[in-house]
Amino acid sequence: GVAEVGAHRDEDERGERIERHAEGPGERRLLASQQQERHAHEGEEAPEHRGRELHHRLESVLLRGAEGHIEVLIDAPESVRGVALVCHPHPLFGGANTNKVAHTLARSFRDLGFAAIRPNFRGVGQSAGEHDEGNGETEDMLSVITWAQSRWGSMPLALAGFSFGGYVQTRIANRLANGIAPPRQLVLVGMAAGETTGSARHYETPPVPKSMPTLLIHG
Repeated sequence: GVAEVGAHRDEDERGERIERHAEGPGERRLLASQQQERHAHEGEEAPEHRGRELHHRLESVLLRGAEGHIEVLIDAPESVRGVALVCHPHPLFGGANTNKVAHTLARSFRDLGFAAIRPNFRGVGQSAGEHDEGNGETEDMLSVITWAQSRWGSMPLALAGFSFGGYVQTRIANRLANGIAPPRQLVLVGMAAGETTGSARHYETPPVPKSMPTLLIHG
């Protein structure tokens, strides 16, 4: 399993960061009173009173995985109706959870009511370990899903990935396809499959499970 460790930072839609501290696996506190005091001091109307303005926050969390920390970003709406795991492109070529495509996928799922989780693969950011050609990454992502289920319960799960991240997601999809609660949606962008031009990398990308609704964006 995966445990939650360390402190968290929240960033709301206006770019403001808020510290969060986990006092236990399911215990979290938002320092909302400080934010309200700051708005009052600046003569602003508190966010909760701004009519229909949406209030989403970007949370940064360190999870404990097999090789050490797994750094994740979480985009969650106030009311969560599902969980989406979003995976970034190849970590050895600049891929990270801040990638524009991964970011766009996460925000799209968040706007649909999903808690969108963007982990950093091994060796990226604060995630420990070394690149493992998708093998260790698959195990890490399965652990993140287990952690998400412990936080939000058995909600519908969606998988999304860009390039190498899509490759990892096809592996995860096949691992979970015959389970009790298989993923409800798979989104693959710019898939990595077969030989790659100009390098020795080769991807044995498994077929998408026939029973899983899939959106493929390529070209």
